[in-house]
Amino acid sequence: MKKIIWLVLCFVGISVSAFATLPERYFPPEEIQLKIDSKGAETFETDVIVLVSVKAAVGTLKNLELFLSSSSDLKISTSYIKIGDLAEGSTRVIELAVKKVSDRETTDPSSWVQVRASYLPDHATIIEAVKTDTNKYSREDLRNELLSRLAKYQDEGETRNKTITYNFAEK
Repeated sequence: MKKIIWLVLCFVGISVSAFATLPERYFPPEEIQLKIDSKGAETFETDVIVLVSVKAAVGTLKNLELFLSSSSDLKISTSYIKIGDLAEGSTRVIELAVKKVSDRETTDPSSWVQVRASYLPDHATIIEAVKTDTNKYSREDLRNELLSRLAKYQDEGETRNKTITYNFAEK
């Protein structure tokens, strides 16, 4: 009897761990890539140049806008940039001047710059990418569920946002 209980427990344990590794939901490919870097010294003795890189990874991004903000001890040269459309594979790099506005001699350890990109993804290209990538989206039921969600987003004209933060203390 103990052997039977042991076998059942082993079977349940193996089954649970096997099912735990299966994805419950697929996600669409990343259509935009954002990156923030600084150029030169970050001593803030002079303005620091921050480079914001935006790449359209899948499809053409339409109505692309960047909204910029920072911690209260910093000031950015602009808070809004309208890019418009960005074709797949294209990268746009924007240089921003960031200056210290507080009286402290060094930058606050929590000094940061944040970029939020707002855009309309190329839903048709994303849908096609999901349909054709049967390696990444191998389970037909989950792939069809994702395609259904993507079709709904396309019908609704859903815009997306992606945010990235650059923390000067971590660099």
